[in-house]
Amino acid sequence: YGVLLSFLLGASLAAQDITPPDTPLLDSVSVYDNVTGSAIIAWHPCDSADVVGYILFKNVNTVWNIVDTILAPATSYIDVTAQAQYHPELYRMAAYDESGNLSPMTLANQYHNTMYVFPYEETDNCQPLIRLHWNRYLNWSEGVKQYQVWYSENFGTFQLLTVNQGDVSGYRHFGISDATSYCYFIRAISNTGKTSTSNVTCIYIDYPNIPTFAMIDYVTVNPSGQIEISSTLDNTAQVNNYRLERAPAFTDAYSTVATITGYQGNTWVYTDAASVTTQWFYRLIATDACGNSLYTSEIASNIVTYGSANRELTHRVWWNRYRWFPGDVESYDVFRSADDKPFEHIGNTSDTVWLDVVESFAGGEYTGKFDYYVMANESTVAPGNGNKSRSSGVCLYEFSRVFIPNTFSPNEDSLNAVFKPSVSFVLKDGYHFSVYSRWGDQIFHTTNPLEGWNGKYNGKPMKADSYVYLLRYGNQMGESFEKSGFVHIYYPPKN
Repeated sequence: YGVLLSFLLGASLAAQDITPPDTPLLDSVSVYDNVTGSAIIAWHPCDSADVVGYILFKNVNTVWNIVDTILAPATSYIDVTAQAQYHPELYRMAAYDESGNLSPMTLANQYHNTMYVFPYEETDNCQPLIRLHWNRYLNWSEGVKQYQVWYSENFGTFQLLTVNQGDVSGYRHFGISDATSYCYFIRAISNTGKTSTSNVTCIYIDYPNIPTFAMIDYVTVNPSGQIEISSTLDNTAQVNNYRLERAPAFTDAYSTVATITGYQGNTWVYTDAASVTTQWFYRLIATDACGNSLYTSEIASNIVTYGSANRELTHRVWWNRYRWFPGDVESYDVFRSADDKPFEHIGNTSDTVWLDVVESFAGGEYTGKFDYYVMANESTVAPGNGNKSRSSGVCLYEFSRVFIPNTFSPNEDSLNAVFKPSVSFVLKDGYHFSVYSRWGDQIFHTTNPLEGWNGKYNGKPMKADSYVYLLRYGNQMGESFEKSGFVHIYYPPKN
């Protein structure tokens, strides 16, 4: 495909016609074959008369890759490389004309996607049910009018189960039977009659005395720097085991990280050694002796904190929203430590961004190391329990700022009477400041960034003259610096 694009670009430059064709308008995408996961993409013919083909793009790990090139007048294509039976597939298009001119790709916020529906087994007041959830069909210009939910029992004929409004992408199916297979698919219908059909998903129901709840109370980073997950379990249910699963955030790539069998307690706390600087999704699944899922908890995640520092002594700290407290997140507390001193609370917000001005630390006492973390607070209003989730930490460094005057007046009037570099965010270790006479004799030396020369040597004032200084220092970013120059002693005339 790279060769094709190079050819198109070369042809476009060589041709007299340099006007690119219009971007083709996507009509709809659907799951074509549920077994293979292939998807069918349909579009409207391009208005440009000299269009000879179309290029189909698919989103793969946030990168738009070319799927294929389709010759006009075709207006549909089956993508056999799709895996729409496992996750939504996203598509954009471009067109090219006989002169090799390539149209812009479909706008990034106007891609079309397949729908992926998946079921959960649940209970409501001891009534078994199947909860369906699917991703919405996006970017029909006319919008989605409705979602039809179709189902079959024991692989029989599909029937229309219910119709949702176009802004509702979930459904709870009550009245299900034990030892029964249920299959579902979703059909989206636009306000002008276009359709898109999801994958087919099936589930077998085999309920013992199922749990009425299994929830993750919180996911937090503990003082040891590990992720701690606390769960509340229904210990009255006939559950063979509880399985804690983890996946990279916003994926379905779950894997089991811990399992407990025959547990009689109602609280389970597990410590996971996964990286705290990666956002993970956790879910808790109750299973029976046959491995069938009886109950799946809501998804919870850890908080990862990020940060950046600018040259205006302002730090920007941000983090992902915490999910999921039973009572939702009420607010976030922000904490800061300067130079490894104890953390202090610096603010509370309902947002996920905090700006911290550190100008007050620029007086020379601090070396420029700043650590941050946030704490998510669950609401205490039922069903909230006031749980908390601590984030990972982020460390920001300030670069050194040094100003050295060239004149001072040590005449006992306390005005400009001490010669000292004005420093901010330099390391105390490795700090050396010396003053020399014009003949090279050292007459002052200190390793304290807060100490300066009072213009005396062996207790006696030095005469008005020029003296040489040498400053060596480093900063928290591992950089070392050396500055030298002249300073002048000036004694104002006495009245």
